[in-house]
Amino acid sequence: MQVMALVVIGMIGTGRSHTDALSPATLQFALVALLGTWFGLSIFKRISDRTFMLTVYVLLLLSGIGLLI
Repeated sequence: MQVMALVVIGMIGTGRSHTDALSPATLQFALVALLGTWFGLSIFKRISDRTFMLTVYVLLLLSGIGLLI
């Protein structure tokens, strides 16, 4: 999904064809997106539902504090 989003953003942002959206610059971002997805899924498999929920709450709290500062 993230890779498709990168392709679509590349096509919309520049008005070029879909083959131009698959330039080497775009593909390097696709690699980073795939690595991030793999890393996130590997962490998600190892934690419990309660730990995941607590992590999301802490990140939301930190995000809210960051918006206030």
